Amino acid sequence: MFAQLMGFAQDIEVEVNLNTKHSVNGIDAFDREKYITIHANLTNDWSGNHLHSDIRSDFLDGYDVYLGRETGGLTGVLRTVKEDPKRPGFADVSHIKSLGERATQSYQRHTELHGYERRMNNMVIGGQFHPFWPDGNTNRKGWALSQTSNDKEPFGTATGQFMAHYIKSFFPKGVRKKPKYIEVINEPMWDLVPRENRGVALKEKAAVQKMAEFHSTVAKEIKKLNPDVLVGGYTCAFPDFELYDFKRWEYRWKQFIDLTGDDMDFWSLHFYDFPCKQNYNSGKLSYIKKYRKGSNLKASLDMLEQYSMMTFGKIKPMVISEYSVQAHRYRDIAWTPWRDYLYVKSANAMLMTFMDHPQSIAMAIPFFMLKSEWGRTKEGHPYRSRLFRQQFEKEGETGDQWVYSDLVKFYQLWSDVKGKRVDIKSNTVDIQTEAYINRKKAYVILNNLTEKKVPMHLNVLNPTGNPLKQIKIKHHYAPYKPIEIEREGIIDEKVLKANLELIELEAEGTMILEYTFKKPIDILATKEEVKYYADSYYQPIEAGKEIVFKINKVVIGKKVEAVLRIGIGRDHGKSLRPEVRFNGTKITVPDNYSGEPQTDRERFYGVIEIPIDADFLKPNNEISIKFPDSGGHVATGTMRVFNLIDKN
Repeated sequence: MFAQLMGFAQDIEVEVNLNTKHSVNGIDAFDREKYITIHANLTNDWSGNHLHSDIRSDFLDGYDVYLGRETGGLTGVLRTVKEDPKRPGFADVSHIKSLGERATQSYQRHTELHGYERRMNNMVIGGQFHPFWPDGNTNRKGWALSQTSNDKEPFGTATGQFMAHYIKSFFPKGVRKKPKYIEVINEPMWDLVPRENRGVALKEKAAVQKMAEFHSTVAKEIKKLNPDVLVGGYTCAFPDFELYDFKRWEYRWKQFIDLTGDDMDFWSLHFYDFPCKQNYNSGKLSYIKKYRKGSNLKASLDMLEQYSMMTFGKIKPMVISEYSVQAHRYRDIAWTPWRDYLYVKSANAMLMTFMDHPQSIAMAIPFFMLKSEWGRTKEGHPYRSRLFRQQFEKEGETGDQWVYSDLVKFYQLWSDVKGKRVDIKSNTVDIQTEAYINRKKAYVILNNLTEKKVPMHLNVLNPTGNPLKQIKIKHHYAPYKPIEIEREGIIDEKVLKANLELIELEAEGTMILEYTFKKPIDILATKEEVKYYADSYYQPIEAGKEIVFKINKVVIGKKVEAVLRIGIGRDHGKSLRPEVRFNGTKITVPDNYSGEPQTDRERFYGVIEIPIDADFLKPNNEISIKFPDSGGHVATGTMRVFNLIDKN
């Protein structure tokens, strides 16, 4: 883990200022309710013969985890509710109330659950495409939701009224905690735009127009009875804005935002890495890596942030209600620790990016289920992303009790992190960094976006007079074995009594160093970050032609730092290093972007991050960008500005 030679870590430097708080739009703490979550609710899938007698307490309290999302409750009730005899195509409200009363009474009897309601403050619920999309599909009672679409009954009215009464009846005020967020429908584009219609302008636009109308109608109906519930969408599976030279952005997300407007309280998205996707382009089967983590994910978030700011004058929050990995090669096989490792390593990397956007991310929920016995394959293999497995599933173990799968390593790794965010920086965008302090403890978090082991120099700054007592290190990675599927993730833990300056971070590894000092750590300064957005976005690239945008009303203090972020989408082989002038001065553009090369993606889409000299900054700034070749777009222009304010 630790490098022995000073010269071994000369290139990569990480500096931590424990006494300087880092605040983003007033947000300055690690919010475990937002970030350390699981895709589960309080009641379903916890029962069974567990090795731990009180599995909720062991997991939720033991690792300080918060409940995130469930999509089965709404669906289950709609499939069994009766039709209103006087309103064909609408649910019988009296039956919804009856079912809600029965569910509430059952919940009240289970008093052992009530203490966990504090872990449900940000709960997300949502509907599945079927049975909520009105297309004639009937429920178990033999009726279907109304497909009427006119001024008196806009498309989706029956769906919205059912959801509104469900929330009101199943979560009565003062009895059961109401969900904070509701996603109208889960991943609708799979059904609305079949493969043969993808990229076809008329087909895509028409589908999104209908979907947007549906979302707006449902949201309005929900708000009539539940004005405090936040409604959002469109719960997109793979938001590949850059496809078809950004026509995917135009047809789908841009149009959805324009049409739904203020009816949506938040945007809902899913992000997945594809570390082993099948590829038949060469005429024979091979596997490719299509990563989100790193620059691509940053660019995607910046696109939604900037367009939201340009359209509404504010950033609408984003709920990332699923993220981690689609492990195509290992999807439908028996449980394996290697597949769990793939989930955890991508979740670690994406979480670091979400943590770096606290002003726009409302929730981030890794797609880690509990047992999901409903998801077994026809061969009998269990669902792929489960927190629990049975003992016999691991080689060398026997018994059928439920125990933790290796997905628990995500929660074990992050179990202790809490406190105020403090200043940390790396001289390479391939190493993600975060740091927090909580009284006498400091947490330094490092993630390696590359597939190579990385040595680095770590400089943790803390004023004299507060001696270090120990460092506890958790290092998550997968030791190498020649056969890939035989590898598994581990958390290598060590406790040191002395400081260290040289470390090695394993390939795609995550390390959390917990420093314990003799006395509480004092905050002596604050680095206040504000992210500014350009006045224009999404500009086509033409060889030798300047793309100009402005970033205005920038607040500049006495001590200031800034990073310009340029989102670029281009075909492979095109230049990713434009000439950039900032207020007329040509500035140096780095030749690196965060993460591995995007060679296996359809095209490059990512953010280029450029440090800006403080002397170049003005309240109103003009940025010009010029490429030597044509093709693609400059998608976004944003700038992070950090003003350092001393406590005294």
